[in-house]
Amino acid sequence: MNGISGTPTQSSLSPTGVTPVPLYIVTGFLGSGKTTLLRRLLRVPGWERSAIMFNEFGEESLDHQLIQSGGHDPVVIKSGCVCCTMIEPLRQAFYDLFARMKRGERGPFDRILLETSGLSDPAPILSTLRGDHVLRDYVLPRQIVTTVDAVNAPAQIDKDPDFQKQVALADLVMVTKQDLVSRQALRRLRQNLVALNPTARFVDAGEPFELPTLLDCPQPVPSIQDETPRRRKASPGVTADGVKPKTPSHGSIKSFTLIYDQPIDWSAFAVWLTLLLHKHGEAILRVKGILNVDDFERPLVIHGVQHIMHPPVHLEDWPSPDRRSKIVFIVRGIEPDVLRQSLDRFLAWTETAAGSLGSTTSNESRRSKDFETV
Repeated sequence: MNGISGTPTQSSLSPTGVTPVPLYIVTGFLGSGKTTLLRRLLRVPGWERSAIMFNEFGEESLDHQLIQSGGHDPVVIKSGCVCCTMIEPLRQAFYDLFARMKRGERGPFDRILLETSGLSDPAPILSTLRGDHVLRDYVLPRQIVTTVDAVNAPAQIDKDPDFQKQVALADLVMVTKQDLVSRQALRRLRQNLVALNPTARFVDAGEPFELPTLLDCPQPVPSIQDETPRRRKASPGVTADGVKPKTPSHGSIKSFTLIYDQPIDWSAFAVWLTLLLHKHGEAILRVKGILNVDDFERPLVIHGVQHIMHPPVHLEDWPSPDRRSKIVFIVRGIEPDVLRQSLDRFLAWTETAAGSLGSTTSNESRRSKDFETV
């Protein structure tokens, strides 16, 4: 379990003093343009000093030969997808990559670009890196980039769980082949993709843009519109929605936002989220939020994928006059109302306990029992 309790800070150096190498995971369904994206990146000045890793599902890998022709020496992880049976070979591939650089068998690199197979789930990659006490000091996951084929995506978005999860976990979604579909179809696809992942940035792969700038910029803060304009005023520390918010969904995947008017008790929220990820981590595809935390003037940003939570980060200032806490969840098989009610009760009991000496143990016990209903 990867909890988020403790002082919310972030360091650019690992505990060993080594500067971690940024990792960018490029995923996407079969034929969606992942290798084309990599080749485009490697033509950017400065990005030629990138280590390339490929995972191919099958006996032969052809994509790495296209990259190799450009003077790079890719690492190929064959015969499987890194989301399941290939976790140990993936870990060994990272070790070998750094070992070869130390021995002088390959040049130094400024970043790692990992292209997964079209059938892969990116989440276990992050879990492997965080769970390895050596790799987590040497590799820093930065962004998950998902390529989406505008021609075939409409048939995949409602039917294929792998496609849905790749979009739901993305930080950046690049829509390819847009010139082959109508504007109306493209607009409908965009709406469906946003419903799957309202926190991601979306880019037309055919338009000119500064790709390295997109990849190197900090994680965006959720910009969520208030879907409940007739909400009654919430009591201190507890959200209360007068109107049930709209919950976009595709199959069993749903996205929704929790909005809190009053500052949140960080300790209580951290305990609640840690318990949630421990019990339902596989079902919590993504969580991202900006929090107004008790005793802090600056907003706190949280960001996680399944069991993995990145260290919380303080922004220098609020991005808008709206200082409410907004937490976006993308879940599979969990009802938003049940999760919302669980967090409300945690925060309410914390406030009650703060005003009642000697009642903390009792309230903690009640909170733990109530969490079993989630």
